[in-house]
Amino acid sequence: MKKHESKILPHELSHPKSRSKSRRKIHWLVRLLVALVFASLSALSLLAYWSTFNIVTVTLPTRVYQARRQAAIDYQVVSVAPETAGESFAGEGQVYVSALAQSVRPVFHYTFAADSSQSVTISSQILATLRIWATKGQDQLLFEDSQILAAPEVMTLNAAEYQIERAADIPLQNFKSQFQAFASQTPLEVRGELVIGLVAKTEALLPSGLTTLIDQPSLVLPLTNDTFSITKNMDLRPEAVWRLLPYQVVLEIFHAAVFPAAAVIFLIGLVLWLRLTQRRRKDPFEKKLAWMKRQCRGRLMMISDKAWEPEWCITTQDFKTMVRTARKLKHPVFCHVDRQGPFPVAYFYVYYGENNYCLTFRPEGSSEAPVEDDFELPENRQLPSIPTLPEMPQTDEDQTGEHPPEQD
Repeated sequence: MKKHESKILPHELSHPKSRSKSRRKIHWLVRLLVALVFASLSALSLLAYWSTFNIVTVTLPTRVYQARRQAAIDYQVVSVAPETAGESFAGEGQVYVSALAQSVRPVFHYTFAADSSQSVTISSQILATLRIWATKGQDQLLFEDSQILAAPEVMTLNAAEYQIERAADIPLQNFKSQFQAFASQTPLEVRGELVIGLVAKTEALLPSGLTTLIDQPSLVLPLTNDTFSITKNMDLRPEAVWRLLPYQVVLEIFHAAVFPAAAVIFLIGLVLWLRLTQRRRKDPFEKKLAWMKRQCRGRLMMISDKAWEPEWCITTQDFKTMVRTARKLKHPVFCHVDRQGPFPVAYFYVYYGENNYCLTFRPEGSSEAPVEDDFELPENRQLPSIPTLPEMPQTDEDQTGEHPPEQD
């Protein structure tokens, strides 16, 4: 079952070292996050206490004015009627013959609504602009000329909403002639358009300063083709005016003495949290003993008493060979940990035929502790060795590749 799970789970979850490392990282992140919360609350409490005796100003972006604009355009196209030798009027949304169209009579309706009443100055005028573009390439603008067709009107009022209605009669012949003259003098292929728009300018005197909003709802008339249709351009969106305004921070909810008390409480909580969540350093003896137990996994049998004596067992220091031999023989490895003395001692015991082998592991620095740190037999000492069997395929449990931890 374990082999099957290790194939299904990701590598970082199936590997014991990776899981342990992930747990340590999560523990560190949670500890840091809570510590930052305590430290921030303590700092804010001290800042609040300081602000009760000092003037604290904060500059924040604030919306001081918001306006909604709406526009509507009604128009008629005046054309020559060859049948009656008079004029005919065509309404909106039709296709007009360029040679017969004489003038355009637009009526602009403009509404301005703000969220507060302010002193505003409004100016409006009707403007006609001839634009000539090069048709090839990226529609480069070659010519632009503007004419004022209705005198500007200016008014000042203190209100949050106002309306403007302006009308004009705009002859088309002058603009057609101007376009044809320009097209005849250039070798480029060009197209022309006439833009008739209402320029509405609103200047609002706000406490933070003067704000200007300009809108231009317009009609667009093509001048290149034999027939044309008129397009309306009334893209007016709500617009907000933002300013950086200073604010004075005044804390009157609690008494001034509450803030230093809260800061002390948060600091105590921070110290307690760091103390309670501190990872205690594992004892080197216990760390290495845990590694030894893992090496004996599947063959380890913990016993409560030391049931053998050194006189009738062969003492060895080659722990790895001892465990490897027990696995090949499928013999148990007995272990007893004595914690009654001045320092803990771990005894390992395994039997092989008529011989018994034992190993004693003590903390480094104890009076009887071995000098070697890796349980390997030194080359200059000749101790009884464990008889080895012919090489056999290693089991999955023996292929851990885990190295013993170093004792500090």
